[in-house]
Amino acid sequence: KYPPQILTIIHAKEQGKPTNRPRIEWKIITDLPVMLP
Repeated sequence: KYPPQILTIIHAKEQGKPTNRPRIEWKIITDLPVMLP
């Protein structure tokens, strides 16, 4: 069994709706510190 980890999940979606392609969407999971602007 692995020890517990503290993780941050970031879910980013492209704003607006492109006409000729799907909207970009990212789901990122990291154990690195995340700083907000």
